Amino acid sequence: MMDPSGKGYSTISSFPRSNRTRLSRAWVASQTYPLESVINTMWKCLRPDKEKPNNNVGPGDLYQLYAYAKRYGCPNNVLLYPKVPGVTPKSFTLDADADKQVRIEMVDLGRDLWREKDALIEELSRIVRVA
Repeated sequence: MMDPSGKGYSTISSFPRSNRTRLSRAWVASQTYPLESVINTMWKCLRPDKEKPNNNVGPGDLYQLYAYAKRYGCPNNVLLYPKVPGVTPKSFTLDADADKQVRIEMVDLGRDLWREKDALIEELSRIVRVA
């Protein structure tokens, strides 16, 4: 997850951007440009599949990720939420761009992140590898 200059971890907002719009921060999973993947972290609580089939993922969340996909030409795009029991990961393509994949993934933040940092790193690595 590096910026195109290779200087280290970065967010999309560190890349050159148009003066017409400003996209908020998201992590990128690429060591080259154009980007291979965008991971946009979300901090709202999803609803279980049985309660709400879309898990409360809003059109604004998807639109924001679509904007990243279009702006940076990313084929793999992830909305990353805190893990909630009863929510399953989802994967789909955007109607307007069949070559752009969007995934809904979750990460377990209910663990002791200091003591179990290796498990967190492995979980995040799996999400990036799949992307």
